[in-house]
Amino acid sequence: GGQYPSGSNSRPQLQLTRALNQANSITPLNALGAVDLINGKVAMIGIGASNPRTEFASFQSYCDTFQCLNKKLEVVNVCKGGIGIQKMNYDTAAYWIKANDTLVAHSLTSLQVQIVWIEQEHTQSTNTIFPNAPQQLIADYKKLLQIILIKYPNVKMAYINSRAYAGYTDNSTGAGLRAPRDYYNSWAVKWLIENQINNVAGYEYAGANANIPFIDWATNSWANGNIPKQDGLFWDCVNDFGITDGLHLSPNGEMKVGKRLFGYFSMDTTAKVWFIDATCKAITTHLGPKDIRVDNMLIYPNPVSDKLIISYKGSFGYKIYNSFGMIIVDGQHHNENSLIDVTSFEKGIYLIRTNGEINLVKTIIIN
Repeated sequence: GGQYPSGSNSRPQLQLTRALNQANSITPLNALGAVDLINGKVAMIGIGASNPRTEFASFQSYCDTFQCLNKKLEVVNVCKGGIGIQKMNYDTAAYWIKANDTLVAHSLTSLQVQIVWIEQEHTQSTNTIFPNAPQQLIADYKKLLQIILIKYPNVKMAYINSRAYAGYTDNSTGAGLRAPRDYYNSWAVKWLIENQINNVAGYEYAGANANIPFIDWATNSWANGNIPKQDGLFWDCVNDFGITDGLHLSPNGEMKVGKRLFGYFSMDTTAKVWFIDATCKAITTHLGPKDIRVDNMLIYPNPVSDKLIISYKGSFGYKIYNSFGMIIVDGQHHNENSLIDVTSFEKGIYLIRTNGEINLVKTIIIN
């Protein structure tokens, strides 16, 4: 069906224009919600239950090592296990008290929240009839989005994530979390966003009739079990899920979602506007005057598939960055040879940068 109307997975021009307008309006705010370019913050929160909580935590871990993260951005996880959409889509829900406490603990207020990431499901629904089941979930989502706009009136962007595969789930989980509702969840997100694109009454995000925030896709985490999607995503029962119920993700599964989220927010046209520090120069190939000691250093083999060797008589620090600009190795070279195990790295292009006694930037290909 595609993520957008007419079976497309690319944003329609109208959606792109609207999204960029919203993204460009994001600016640091103080505790009272007033613009403060010096001391203000841009708060991004994650909303959801148990799987979303660990997925968003994985995303946060990637943010923590990203050298080019917007220095004004604060990423806060307010997801809470066991809280389905039906337990948070009304104004007096206890969930929102806990969410506010979490913001306060990070020295933030609700008026500084401008970006929300959401992954949700009606965990107690027994409806598995298509298209009625996703249509009911849309109604739940609309209520939730209305509450979000009340609780966080300065929200500019609400990115919605679809669920991961639930086909390995046993009957110990809530009925609403079992297959095929995982698959229907994506349809609910798709149609929810289409309603706003098509200017359906009650889905306004701007002007006097604003009812919900501006909404768009985050990532689509559903894949049909171990059958890879076009983007390569698949879900392995043994490696990607915990041993308890076949629903909650293992650390490997959490990392899959977290990495996809980080890749999306750091590279998407509408997200990197507020996600990335525009002045960041953490990774550069500018070496300045030639250092003749570089000629005495060997970094090999290249391409490499198992052990990368640094050969040099001396000492210096080094960092290896992946294609997102994240530091994945932070080490020290001493004496003659350092061996770096790259067998766990994904195939692709990396940068190694040395500092201290000798300075060098070099591209490494891992195959």
